[in-house]
Amino acid sequence: MTDDMTNTEEAQEAPEPTELTEEENTEEATESQEAPTGNSEAKKYRLRLREAEARLEALTDRLNAFQREDVLRRAGEHLDAPDDIFTVGGHALEDFLDEAGEVDPNKVKEAAQSIVESRPGLASRVGAYDRYQGYGGAANRELNWADLFKAN
Repeated sequence: MTDDMTNTEEAQEAPEPTELTEEENTEEATESQEAPTGNSEAKKYRLRLREAEARLEALTDRLNAFQREDVLRRAGEHLDAPDDIFTVGGHALEDFLDEAGEVDPNKVKEAAQSIVESRPGLASRVGAYDRYQGYGGAANRELNWADLFKAN
């Protein structure tokens, strides 16, 4: 009998495993989500940083492309091939930016004019062209539809 009593006493002393109710499970899960570990929080911020850096790089590339086109447009007023400002002139985009990072039209104009001074053949050929120039005599300035179909 004493053996039976000791077995029953041990059974009463040992706590039985209790199962958590659904409410307790969800409470523990939300507590673990609310208090993330240091590593998971650092990982989250590293991912955010990488995404922000990628967006910054993409936007910087777009801005550089727009600024380059602006420089080429302004150089086209003075040069026949506006790309010559970078290739022949040996300039970089940064050479034409002011302190605020905007394209400085005066710097573009000065660079284009210095290229034209050193190589006049690169100048823009905008202007009127008189096809009768150099023939001497009077030029027929009145054109009509019949003149357009004549072979020269």
